[in-house]
Amino acid sequence: MLRVVIWAQGSPATLKAVSTPIRGVRVNLAAAICWENYMPLLRQALYAQNVNLWLAPTADGRDAWLPLLRTIALEGRCFVVSSNMCVRESGSEVVGDGDDPAGEDWAEEGSRPTGRRNSCLTEEGFEIALPPSPSSAAAVPATSASAIADEEEHRRRRRSAEPGPEKSAPAVAAKPKKGRQQRKQRFVSRGGSAIVGPAGDVLAGPQWEDDAGIIYADVDFEDCIRGRLDLDAAGSYSRNDSFKFSVEGLDLDPLPY
Repeated sequence: MLRVVIWAQGSPATLKAVSTPIRGVRVNLAAAICWENYMPLLRQALYAQNVNLWLAPTADGRDAWLPLLRTIALEGRCFVVSSNMCVRESGSEVVGDGDDPAGEDWAEEGSRPTGRRNSCLTEEGFEIALPPSPSSAAAVPATSASAIADEEEHRRRRRSAEPGPEKSAPAVAAKPKKGRQQRKQRFVSRGGSAIVGPAGDVLAGPQWEDDAGIIYADVDFEDCIRGRLDLDAAGSYSRNDSFKFSVEGLDLDPLPY
């Protein structure tokens, strides 16, 4: 709660949405940080400014977060992008539990890729990193799975040739799997980044326990305009003749589309 004590009295002027062209498309964007997204009046202040790109960075990895993002997208008829950090415990990537055969720690499915991602530069000079193409990305898991399957078959044949009670073999084989599962769960923050469209549809994510991947979605910002012809929570549906909403120190004049 220390952050609430220190930063609770921030200036309302920081809720001002900004407009910028991205590849010839006008984008009205604003951000609400973490649990600010749970505040209905704050959300209404951003809806009133014609926001079509809502940024929601967070540290909340609970199940209720994604439904909140879908609610914001549907209420505001905007695209919502939420980023949550994915952080492993210190040493969880390289420290085994001693139960796995040598080298098995490095052959786990879903391990960190070593190849360099592709990237591109926007007209404004910003670099955007992109994941591998679908064809190359699909080939990596297949090769990894084949190698793991061959290694498992080799170990089973080796155990069957060794003397001793047959019932001991399953116990020995189960330990590496348990060790791998324990390492996968060593996350300080599990992530959960997601992208939601103005109809409340989840376009990408939520991305759990993946500290190397990137989620992305191709979108059409005119979907926000189409959505507000159906429901405009800050316009025709807001009944401004009856309800009066204002924020001290913040200009709520809507930005143009």
